[in-house]
Amino acid sequence: MKKGVIWSERGNAAFYLETFGTLQPTWHSMVAFDTKERQPRDTTTLQAAGLLFREGFESAGLPHRSTEQVFQGQGTLLPPDGDYTLSDQIALDTAQPGDWLRISLRAYMPAADRIWNRDLGIILFAELRNADGRRKKRRLMRPTSYIGNSHYSIWQAGTPDQWGEAAFFFRLPRGFEPDWQLRLYLRNPAGQRVYLDEVRVERYVPKN
Repeated sequence: MKKGVIWSERGNAAFYLETFGTLQPTWHSMVAFDTKERQPRDTTTLQAAGLLFREGFESAGLPHRSTEQVFQGQGTLLPPDGDYTLSDQIALDTAQPGDWLRISLRAYMPAADRIWNRDLGIILFAELRNADGRRKKRRLMRPTSYIGNSHYSIWQAGTPDQWGEAAFFFRLPRGFEPDWQLRLYLRNPAGQRVYLDEVRVERYVPKN
């Protein structure tokens, strides 16, 4: 494999499966590198079954809300250093084991605040918890690295001064119960200045 993909201790089983025998990186391999989970091979076999969560940062009272760069509406989020909770309790009572959750957001990185090391970028976590609050599954991705990354390089930290979508699919495991909930939160280890908008969690199921 070429174009910025290497075999190393940083890889994972999902990433290896997506890159084995290939010559070019793909969206699937890039997301697998981040999330350690293979994505649906053909999303045309899935259908949307409901919007479970949306945050557009329109409420003026939201902490760390900004109006400087907005993708849609009147507000956006300028995350602080450290951790920031987007939602602690996203209900999944209509979902079933094997369903997919599509988790997405829009991100904008100003050129003046550009980072070159992908590992220092802001991180989005999706954490599945049971009724007792115990973590059953967690996945993460680094949203800004997907902005303008048409070559799907796992080393690129993102293209500045443009909005881009970062998204991944999260599969509900065997044993999932409808009283489990999803937690979404951000971690900003290096204090990256980045604007986030239109955070969504959508449920997808196989087409009949």
